[in-house]
Amino acid sequence: MDRITTLSANRPSPAPSGDPATTARYDTGGSCGPLSRQAATPTGHILPLILARSTWVRLLHLGPRKLAALALAYPSLWTVRIGLRRLPFSRFRSLLARVSPAGLLPPLPLCWAIEALSRRLPWSSCLIQAAAGHLLLALSGTPSQLVIGVRQHGAELEAHAWLESGGRVILDPMPQGRFQKIDRIGSAHPPETLT
Repeated sequence: MDRITTLSANRPSPAPSGDPATTARYDTGGSCGPLSRQAATPTGHILPLILARSTWVRLLHLGPRKLAALALAYPSLWTVRIGLRRLPFSRFRSLLARVSPAGLLPPLPLCWAIEALSRRLPWSSCLIQAAAGHLLLALSGTPSQLVIGVRQHGAELEAHAWLESGGRVILDPMPQGRFQKIDRIGSAHPPETLT
């Protein structure tokens, strides 16, 4: 199995009840934790949010740095989501491992922007958030390391991904519990300079 999927993907999916408000689906898009039931979200829920006057008022109060971070984080989350869906995970991992700090972007609150947008995007799993954060931080010149871990949760294995930099966790969508680290992508420390 080349694609990242939830580790207990063999569980049968429930029969839909027909009511879109109560229909549950199993999330197999590489999400945090075990295969979990999530309430179905109405399609196109972002458009009414964007058109709402209160949203524009809140956006105008954020300031230019946070607005720029949101503008960069949104396409980054979509790019990672499409990459994970279209490429085998081994290929996606090798592409992500090649990203190195470039310093092309100014320092922005990128992790804040990813977390803020992810609350509105139901498909934004921990892996998507961590990979998008790793990509954006590399473009801003900040070294980071995407970490994937697992832990036993009853009879199931639970998977989780988070982002570290400088020896501390900087982006963690689900910060509870301990996970055994099984994979790391990138470097959490700046490369040593040769003298």
